[in-house]
Amino acid sequence: MATEIVGLNFTTTCEDVQFYMDSLNDIGNLHQLDSNAQIKSLLLETKLELVRMVKCEELSDDIDSIIDTISDARYARVAIEYFVPIFHTRSLKDPKSVGYLRPAFIKIASFLRQVKSSNSTNYDGNFAKTYHSAAVLYFVKEILNVIPLSIFSTYAMIVDMNEESLGHLPTKIGADSITDYLFEDHYKRAKLTFELSVLTKGIIDMKETFIGDLMMDPQKILEEGLRKELICQISSAMHTHLQFSIKSMKNIKSVQSVLDTFVETLHTLSRRMECFQKAIIWLQDFLRLNGLEIYLQESARVIWWNTNIDIGKEATSDPLPSLISASSCSIAVPNYPQSFDDATSFTFMGRTLNMMLKVLDPQICSYSTYLDGWFFHKTHDPVIDGKTIALLRRAIGVQGLIAMETLICHKISIELKNLRQFYGQSLVTYGVTLEKFRDAIFPEWKVPKHGESFYSLASTKLNKLFPPLNKITTRIGKLQLMRRLLKTELHLTSRIEAEKLLQTCHVINYDIMSYLEDNRKNIRHDHTIKSMMQVASQLQEALGGGIPMSTLFAKTDALEGLPSLLTLFLIHYMPAVSFDVTFQALKGKEDESFDGWVMASGLGTVLRQFNPAYTKAFFSLFGQYVKCAMKEFLRNMESGDSMSVSLGKKASNSVRFMKQLQSICGLDHCVVNDNIPQSLMEMFEQLQQGASD
Repeated sequence: MATEIVGLNFTTTCEDVQFYMDSLNDIGNLHQLDSNAQIKSLLLETKLELVRMVKCEELSDDIDSIIDTISDARYARVAIEYFVPIFHTRSLKDPKSVGYLRPAFIKIASFLRQVKSSNSTNYDGNFAKTYHSAAVLYFVKEILNVIPLSIFSTYAMIVDMNEESLGHLPTKIGADSITDYLFEDHYKRAKLTFELSVLTKGIIDMKETFIGDLMMDPQKILEEGLRKELICQISSAMHTHLQFSIKSMKNIKSVQSVLDTFVETLHTLSRRMECFQKAIIWLQDFLRLNGLEIYLQESARVIWWNTNIDIGKEATSDPLPSLISASSCSIAVPNYPQSFDDATSFTFMGRTLNMMLKVLDPQICSYSTYLDGWFFHKTHDPVIDGKTIALLRRAIGVQGLIAMETLICHKISIELKNLRQFYGQSLVTYGVTLEKFRDAIFPEWKVPKHGESFYSLASTKLNKLFPPLNKITTRIGKLQLMRRLLKTELHLTSRIEAEKLLQTCHVINYDIMSYLEDNRKNIRHDHTIKSMMQVASQLQEALGGGIPMSTLFAKTDALEGLPSLLTLFLIHYMPAVSFDVTFQALKGKEDESFDGWVMASGLGTVLRQFNPAYTKAFFSLFGQYVKCAMKEFLRNMESGDSMSVSLGKKASNSVRFMKQLQSICGLDHCVVNDNIPQSLMEMFEQLQQGASD
């Protein structure tokens, strides 16, 4: 084959090479060679060389001339790159030497004038020059990138000095007490600040210079370097700090230990992010840049980039909201390996959310709408509440909370998809049982003749479906209540720290309403109103607007018999729950994973995805059961049966849950009162108190 390759006639090269490729594939498929890794490697290398031969043969004369011209000066670029560390060391050791970099850059770029042309008629002589100009410009950026790195590292030292060793220096000091204050650390801080100012001043004094055909703007190069270093610093800080061990939480002590670590981590990260923000804002006085804008853009870019990764690789949309899109999207955000402690998350955003959800075990804590958070059953200490979310906002910012809500919505969509798949699989086995149950209790306004025992029997037949259904609805409920905490934090913060933005949002809403009134006829194809609505929607998200329970996550198909299954599901758990007066919440036994407000939020979210008739049917069926349990309670109380106490507990828990579901979903009171009259509930409460006394 080697002899044939040497004697190739390149007029038919492509056909011959294709023949040799097929022959090599046939050789590789032989049984004796298929398991030999060395021979397979040689075959692959040979095929790659054949492909390279074809590509080289197809090169035209002008491309050959360009490659020849570029190769002539390639050695010089490689030799110059050797001096990059020397430039860095000299700049950091002597900040004043930064001012000498411009003549050095001009001298380095002087070889571009010596780039020789070619005699080829089709040759574009500027191509090689442009290539080398871009390479030299990249070399300049590599040298100047040491300045942002030095700025952030030096400012980190200044912040550490402020927190640890520097004491408060009063504006007036008496002559007799001047020796009580140490000035050595203050002198070090002033020296570091002065060196940074000299370092940045050298960049500002540089003038715009042509590097070949390209313009070198030192200000833009420095800004790009600052953005790049800021992205690396923020990504590294969040990835390093937001690491949690969520596998060791088995009891209250372990959960409390993890929570203490979580709070301390958020405190450390918030101080670190404040350091970055102060550093970039401090620079704007020297570099004539909007430091706060750069910080907000790049921190938001890091947050949304990682959120997009956790949402899924298939998401091809821009990870940044258009309201605050960064101007440096060409700078890559670092990707870090997945954490071993959390195999379900790819980035720090997913790890943080999973950690908060993991500690919210219904067996040890419950949610309270009156206290707006989760609290331990025994100690009544907070687990996740408004203070925790406020600390999270200081650590990851406002855009971090908005991105966290986006990730929560994605997880809720996944859980709803799992619910549809689970229900479809369950109908294969239990569809007939649900149909018989619906026929036996029809009509819903009438108390069935079979009594409360019929409900218990039907619930027992479907007993295997309830644990997975409980798991799905509990996850959805916790995610929705977490959204509620995030929106509450955004809402309160906007009223305190962003009053002008709030007023701007009101003005935009007023403009939208006025525009709609003036253009009612052609509003469907109007692009102006669409852009206005998009801006208003993004502002509302940042201000914590919207009701979480009213969100439609996906278009769903009709699920026949779903209200009946949810009714039997709740009937199964009502005897095992109790009412906590402190938190005004229903909670399960120690071995039961049931949280009243979480379950109400989860079921309300599920019902919201379907036609309102599903919600009405569920309240009708559950109200029918409550009336049946009340009737049995009155009958047993008159006969002195001991079962009246358990029946009264079932009925009272059911009424409380209906009221919680109506409250958390924002439904009208008539949803409950139409199925269970208010007078009947008041009479039942009085009779139950008398029976317990």
